[in-house]
Amino acid sequence: LDTGSIEAGTEVNGDDQRICIGGKSIWIEEECRRIDTALPELENREFLLDSYKMLLDERRKQQQAPLEMALQIYGRLDEGIGRFFKALKRRDKEMLKSAAEQCIGLGFGLTPSGDDLLSGILAVLRCFDPSAFELAAEAVAAELHRTNDISKSYLIWACGGNASDVVIHTIQGLTDPKPQKAAGKLSKT
Repeated sequence: LDTGSIEAGTEVNGDDQRICIGGKSIWIEEECRRIDTALPELENREFLLDSYKMLLDERRKQQQAPLEMALQIYGRLDEGIGRFFKALKRRDKEMLKSAAEQCIGLGFGLTPSGDDLLSGILAVLRCFDPSAFELAAEAVAAELHRTNDISKSYLIWACGGNASDVVIHTIQGLTDPKPQKAAGKLSKT
């Protein structure tokens, strides 16, 4: 919505029909009135930006790895993926399995970074190099015991040649000359 510039200290209020910013009113669409939120600050209309920012900062700190550890993981992942691609070029099954072993389960969260990267590589290989996909999927499948159950399920899905819609659309989009040209211009900017 274009409300124009809003100066600091401008009074903002409203009800379930509209929001008033200074002298301007913005009517709330019917669909937007039904959005539920889990944040009690919003439900009680006592939303304090500073308090919310502190809460977000605290949650981010809890979820972040120390920088040194994150850099070590990145280094190991970079090395492992480099070995994975070398092994694919050579069609070296043992090296491929060893590289997959180095990457699977590497990182934090429900789907560690190494697992996410491997599933993305599998999706691209499935589209462009089916024989390399078969080799890579076999190597990844052999090392699934190294990650958690949630990520293991996702990798099993990827080894079966599946990927989420957003991954497939991105791959398809990057093969279309128009988006490639646009992406090239963007990267130059």
